[in-house]
Amino acid sequence: MTTQSANVSDPVTIVIPIRWMNDFRQDLNDEAFAALMQFSFSSDYVDWNDYNVSGSISSAERADEQTQEAWLEALGDYLYTFGVKREDIMELVPKKVLTGWDTVIGSSEEETWLEMLDEHENIDELVIFTTFDDLNVAKEKMVDVDKTLKLDEFINDAYGYRGSWNSSWAEGLLKTTEHLPKGWYEMNYFSVLGGSPQSLNYAKLKV
Repeated sequence: MTTQSANVSDPVTIVIPIRWMNDFRQDLNDEAFAALMQFSFSSDYVDWNDYNVSGSISSAERADEQTQEAWLEALGDYLYTFGVKREDIMELVPKKVLTGWDTVIGSSEEETWLEMLDEHENIDELVIFTTFDDLNVAKEKMVDVDKTLKLDEFINDAYGYRGSWNSSWAEGLLKTTEHLPKGWYEMNYFSVLGGSPQSLNYAKLKV
């Protein structure tokens, strides 16, 4: 998605796995994937009193075991209305995503994501290089207390070389999404995530 800054030898990098998203869509349908995103980003789709949860649920980071189980049960009920069986959810959705939601975010802008996925059906991951060379500083700047990635901060402040975007939709996608739950991305040094300019992984990961 972005090119590596020549001034940072091992930059903090954000990776967004998308292969599973297209597999989910292929095995089920776009409507079901949009519903999964909606439920993972917002609490507007369920009455938590039906699941013995008082008040509302905020994020997986704050959830105890009972709350996490309630969220999964509610997700199963919600997706069932779109023809998705519970076993399909467990098989097709990574465990990290199922335990990394944030329903305070609000809109998931799923239509924008579907457009991106249509354009890149054969891509495994989106890779975003930052200008940070310190992971702790990057997290302090771009990750909130729920470990949700603040994409709006990334676009507005942290990313100093916008001209290197090599995708027509990339910046718009991140601006529109604004926040991404902890289960939907990875953040680490590029070397830790398995990349180097000479490696096959680099060629594979870079969109």
